[in-house]
Amino acid sequence: MEKIKFKKYDKDENYSFTFGIFPTFELVKNKPEEVICLLVHSKLKISEDITSLFQMCKERNIEVITDDKTIERIAQKDNCLLVGVFK
Repeated sequence: MEKIKFKKYDKDENYSFTFGIFPTFELVKNKPEEVICLLVHSKLKISEDITSLFQMCKERNIEVITDDKTIERIAQKDNCLLVGVFK
């Protein structure tokens, strides 16, 4: 996939974000066709839930990208370690 430089939320862009594990899990589970990719911070602890989410992404051909700088730029909170990007 071509690297996209995501900016902070802007209603005029053709993408938006989910911040955190639960909303991103729900997005991948219920609307996988809308998901562009997942952005993961390198500090994210790999738990059973995260492994399950990554497996769902693999099954649905959703790219998972480790990108600390983008998350730090677009997230409103410092403790956000997982972001879903969707159409």
